[in-house]
Amino acid sequence: MATHLTLPSPLLSSKPFSLPITILGKIYALPRDILYQLHYILFSISGDIAFRVADKLGPSGHVTVCDINASMLEVGKKRSRTLGEKQHQMSWTVGDAQNLEFKDDSFDAYTIAFGIRNVVDINQALKEAFRVLKPGGRFMCLEFSHVENPVIEQLYSFYSFQCIPPMGKVLAGDWDSYQYLVESIRRFPPQQDFEEMIKNAGFSCVTYDNLSFGVAAIHSGFKL
Repeated sequence: MATHLTLPSPLLSSKPFSLPITILGKIYALPRDILYQLHYILFSISGDIAFRVADKLGPSGHVTVCDINASMLEVGKKRSRTLGEKQHQMSWTVGDAQNLEFKDDSFDAYTIAFGIRNVVDINQALKEAFRVLKPGGRFMCLEFSHVENPVIEQLYSFYSFQCIPPMGKVLAGDWDSYQYLVESIRRFPPQQDFEEMIKNAGFSCVTYDNLSFGVAAIHSGFKL
């Protein structure tokens, strides 16, 4: 995640950007006795998904929150104090998704939300995800994607390029970051191509689910 860009919060905190919660439904589908013992690694700017996972953990579970942006990790760490005793089951680590400082076969689950498109070498990041997962571990990635319906895609393109940067300027005083957001989404591989990249990293049973017609997608794979 060497070029991770931290975006201002006003637009990202609105309803359309609450999608990370959806990824948790797939994790919570695991049997409770297994869920309670899992060791997670989550790539998160400020810990939103991590807090929800930590809330479901039993006493032997643990969440490692990792991001390349130390200042935003500190924000998340401060927010974690509201979790009470659960905060002691979380650790916060500055790290690069392309070169993780964790041993092989360390985690039961790996999630990354709205971050992998900012990685310089996505293929390397996927290989690192595979390396640090235990056999049987699950990789899950929530990322902006590509709308497949041509009519909706035209409307979405207009909204993306003509509305999002101006809104960023008005609400956050920052045009450039939101212009980058739109452009980075367009550069990210389509769902099928990213699915192949995940398979090429070694993962099995690779699938994806579109959200909001493909505005975002949840990608999943297992280390078998």
